[in-house]
Amino acid sequence: MDSYIGVSGVVTVAEANMLVGLQQCIKPRIAMGVLMSEKALFRGELNARTPRPQDMDALLRAGTGLLRYVHYFSRNRSNLIGQLDQLMTHAHRVDGIQINIPWPPVAVTQWFRRTWPDKRIILQLGKSSFEQEQGDVFRVVERVHEYMPDVNDVLIDMSGGTGEALMLPWTCNVLEEFRTLRRRGLGLCIAGGLGSKTSIDAIAEVVSEFAPISLDAESALRVRDALSAELVKTYINAAAPVVWKGGEPWCE
Repeated sequence: MDSYIGVSGVVTVAEANMLVGLQQCIKPRIAMGVLMSEKALFRGELNARTPRPQDMDALLRAGTGLLRYVHYFSRNRSNLIGQLDQLMTHAHRVDGIQINIPWPPVAVTQWFRRTWPDKRIILQLGKSSFEQEQGDVFRVVERVHEYMPDVNDVLIDMSGGTGEALMLPWTCNVLEEFRTLRRRGLGLCIAGGLGSKTSIDAIAEVVSEFAPISLDAESALRVRDALSAELVKTYINAAAPVVWKGGEPWCE
């Protein structure tokens, strides 16, 4: 599957429309990431990066033409299938779901694949995922293998939306260890402090070496915790020629 340029934390129709406008100018796909949590879904506890559950359908409809992903987080590991089932009553238009839960039960991803066979499943690998395997990258890769073929991609993200920059030597080592699973169809995405042209330039050689690689950004695209159209445009214009390997990345 082709790589994408992710923009996470979209909460308004206006922000979705902005991304749709940018998509018309570039060939790489833009992925709109909508954040949702168990607290927001069931108790209405929102923050600046989370829309109301009842607003998700309009938001996803506005993002038609983009890759539309919901990133789901929960500290409550009981009945994750029930949580995702409730989530999808609001998010049935999504192209996929990113599970931001360290090592959810394999039965959960199996259920989601059976229930929504056309949706992409992305498994986030954050700090807790690596810590639970004592930082052993080989063990992490072996554990990811248990989720295949139901999981399509993994997101390597040690920042967890905080804007912490990628550790390039460590990231290269992780990407290298995933080569075998990539040959079996697993896609890879990286995140961590991405947004500025400088941050994209810093990872360009890594993306080229391990292509295709998707990118995702969140915190570095925000001003006073709201998406900045200027920062988003800078990020996408910088990322397009890095992730697109089919020639000129700009649409005529």
